[in-house]
Amino acid sequence: MKRLLVLSIALVLLTLALSACASADDGAVRQVVTDEDRAVESTLDAQSTAASIDSYFATPAEGANDTGLGNTLGALRALLNDHVSGASRVELTNFRITQVEVHSEANLARVQYQVDLTIVHGDQNGSATVTQDLALLKTRTRGWRISGGDAPQLSNVVGQLP
Repeated sequence: MKRLLVLSIALVLLTLALSACASADDGAVRQVVTDEDRAVESTLDAQSTAASIDSYFATPAEGANDTGLGNTLGALRALLNDHVSGASRVELTNFRITQVEVHSEANLARVQYQVDLTIVHGDQNGSATVTQDLALLKTRTRGWRISGGDAPQLSNVVGQLP
Protein backbone atom coordinates (compact mmCIF):
# COMPACT_ATOMS: atom_id res chain seq x y z
CA MET A 1 0.00 0.00 0.00
CA LYS A 2 2.80 2.41 0.91
CA ARG A 3 4.63 1.54 -2.30
CA LEU A 4 1.52 2.37 -4.35
CA LEU A 5 1.13 5.67 -2.51
CA VAL A 6 4.81 6.57 -3.09
CA LEU A 7 4.53 5.67 -6.80
CA SER A 8 1.35 7.73 -7.12
CA ILE A 9 2.97 10.75 -5.48
CA ALA A 10 6.06 10.37 -7.69
CA LEU A 11 3.88 10.19 -10.80
CA VAL A 12 1.97 13.32 -9.78
CA LEU A 13 5.22 15.21 -9.12
CA LEU A 14 6.66 14.11 -12.47
CA THR A 15 3.49 15.22 -14.26
CA LEU A 16 3.61 18.61 -12.53
CA ALA A 17 7.29 19.05 -13.41
CA LEU A 18 6.69 18.20 -17.08
CA SER A 19 3.70 20.51 -17.37
CA ALA A 20 5.69 23.31 -15.72
CA CYS A 21 8.41 22.90 -18.38
CA ALA A 22 5.82 22.88 -21.17
CA SER A 23 4.15 25.95 -19.68
CA ALA A 24 7.48 27.78 -19.41
CA ASP A 25 8.30 26.95 -23.04
CA ASP A 26 4.81 28.04 -24.14
CA GLY A 27 5.30 31.38 -22.42
CA ALA A 28 8.80 31.82 -23.87
CA VAL A 29 7.57 31.02 -27.39
CA ARG A 30 4.69 33.50 -27.08
CA GLN A 31 7.09 36.14 -25.74
CA VAL A 32 9.50 35.86 -28.69
CA VAL A 33 6.69 36.26 -31.22
CA THR A 34 5.11 39.14 -29.28
CA ASP A 35 8.49 40.90 -28.88
CA GLU A 36 9.17 40.47 -32.60
CA ASP A 37 5.81 42.10 -33.38
CA ARG A 38 6.70 45.03 -31.11
CA ALA A 39 10.06 45.40 -32.88
CA VAL A 40 8.27 45.50 -36.24
CA GLU A 41 5.88 48.18 -34.95
CA SER A 42 8.83 50.15 -33.58
CA THR A 43 10.50 50.00 -36.99
CA LEU A 44 7.29 51.14 -38.70
CA ASP A 45 7.14 54.07 -36.26
CA ALA A 46 10.77 54.96 -37.18
CA GLN A 47 11.94 54.28 -33.62
CA SER A 48 14.33 51.52 -34.71
CA THR A 49 15.85 50.07 -37.87
CA ALA A 50 14.75 47.04 -39.85
CA ALA A 51 17.89 45.25 -38.61
CA SER A 52 16.44 45.29 -35.07
CA ILE A 53 14.14 42.38 -35.94
CA ASP A 54 16.98 40.03 -36.91
CA SER A 55 17.66 38.97 -33.32
CA TYR A 56 14.23 37.27 -33.12
CA PHE A 57 15.13 34.89 -35.94
CA ALA A 58 17.32 31.79 -35.92
CA THR A 59 20.12 31.61 -38.43
CA PRO A 60 20.67 28.77 -40.92
CA ALA A 61 23.68 27.74 -38.80
CA GLU A 62 21.28 27.32 -35.85
CA GLY A 63 18.94 25.18 -37.97
CA ALA A 64 16.64 27.73 -39.60
CA ASN A 65 15.10 26.77 -42.94
CA ASP A 66 16.15 29.02 -45.85
CA THR A 67 12.75 28.83 -47.56
CA GLY A 68 10.93 29.47 -44.31
CA LEU A 69 13.20 32.42 -43.54
CA GLY A 70 12.35 33.82 -46.98
CA ASN A 71 8.64 33.55 -46.14
CA THR A 72 9.14 35.28 -42.81
CA LEU A 73 12.26 37.39 -42.37
CA GLY A 74 12.75 38.04 -46.10
CA ALA A 75 9.15 39.16 -46.65
CA LEU A 76 9.24 41.27 -43.51
CA ARG A 77 12.49 42.96 -44.55
CA ALA A 78 11.02 43.78 -47.97
CA LEU A 79 7.92 45.30 -46.36
CA LEU A 80 9.97 47.32 -43.89
CA ASN A 81 12.46 48.51 -46.51
CA ASP A 82 9.58 49.67 -48.73
CA HIS A 83 8.10 51.52 -45.76
CA VAL A 84 11.41 53.05 -44.67
CA SER A 85 12.15 54.24 -48.22
CA GLY A 86 8.89 56.19 -48.14
CA ALA A 87 7.26 54.13 -50.88
CA SER A 88 4.54 52.88 -48.53
CA ARG A 89 2.88 53.71 -45.27
CA VAL A 90 2.27 50.52 -43.31
CA GLU A 91 0.19 50.07 -40.18
CA LEU A 92 -0.22 46.90 -38.13
CA THR A 93 -3.08 46.63 -35.65
CA ASN A 94 -4.84 43.96 -33.61
CA PHE A 95 -1.91 41.55 -33.37
CA ARG A 96 -2.97 38.29 -31.74
CA ILE A 97 -1.53 34.84 -31.31
CA THR A 98 -4.26 32.37 -32.19
CA GLN A 99 -2.53 29.03 -31.64
CA VAL A 100 0.65 27.68 -30.03
CA GLU A 101 2.01 24.14 -30.19
CA VAL A 102 5.23 23.43 -28.31
CA HIS A 103 7.19 20.20 -28.65
CA SER A 104 9.69 20.76 -25.85
CA GLU A 105 11.45 17.42 -26.23
CA ALA A 106 12.22 18.22 -29.89
CA ASN A 107 12.95 21.93 -29.19
CA LEU A 108 10.37 22.92 -31.83
CA ALA A 109 7.23 25.02 -31.77
CA ARG A 110 4.57 26.35 -34.11
CA VAL A 111 2.74 29.63 -33.62
CA GLN A 112 -0.15 30.95 -35.66
CA TYR A 113 -0.81 34.66 -35.47
CA GLN A 114 -3.11 37.19 -37.08
CA VAL A 115 -2.60 40.88 -37.57
CA ASP A 116 -4.58 43.53 -39.41
CA LEU A 117 -2.49 45.31 -42.04
CA THR A 118 -3.10 48.59 -43.83
CA ILE A 119 -0.81 49.72 -46.65
CA VAL A 120 -0.95 53.03 -48.51
CA HIS A 121 1.27 53.00 -51.59
CA GLY A 122 1.01 56.11 -53.73
CA ASP A 123 -2.64 56.41 -54.72
CA GLN A 124 -3.32 52.73 -53.93
CA ASN A 125 -4.36 51.60 -50.52
CA GLY A 126 -5.74 48.52 -49.00
CA SER A 127 -6.14 46.51 -45.87
CA ALA A 128 -6.28 42.85 -44.99
CA THR A 129 -5.99 40.40 -42.16
CA VAL A 130 -2.72 38.49 -42.35
CA THR A 131 -2.52 34.98 -40.91
CA GLN A 132 0.76 33.11 -40.77
CA ASP A 133 2.16 29.97 -39.18
CA LEU A 134 5.65 30.46 -37.79
CA ALA A 135 8.08 27.69 -36.95
CA LEU A 136 10.34 28.22 -33.95
CA LEU A 137 13.29 26.31 -32.64
CA LYS A 138 15.09 26.46 -29.36
CA THR A 139 18.69 27.42 -30.00
CA ARG A 140 21.53 26.45 -27.69
CA THR A 141 22.57 29.98 -26.83
CA ARG A 142 19.67 32.31 -27.62
CA GLY A 143 16.62 30.32 -26.58
CA TRP A 144 13.50 30.24 -28.75
CA ARG A 145 13.84 31.90 -32.16
CA ILE A 146 11.69 32.04 -35.30
CA SER A 147 13.19 29.60 -37.79
CA GLY A 148 10.78 29.88 -40.70
CA GLY A 149 7.15 29.67 -41.57
CA ASP A 150 4.52 29.46 -44.23
CA ALA A 151 3.82 32.27 -46.64
CA PRO A 152 1.39 34.78 -45.11
CA GLN A 153 -2.28 34.28 -46.03
CA LEU A 154 -4.54 37.27 -46.66
CA SER A 155 -8.22 37.50 -45.82
CA ASN A 156 -10.73 40.34 -45.44
CA VAL A 157 -8.98 42.22 -48.24
CA VAL A 158 -10.35 45.72 -48.84
CA GLY A 159 -9.02 47.89 -51.65
CA GLN A 160 -5.74 47.13 -53.39
CA LEU A 161 -2.61 45.93 -51.67
CA PRO A 162 0.54 46.88 -53.59
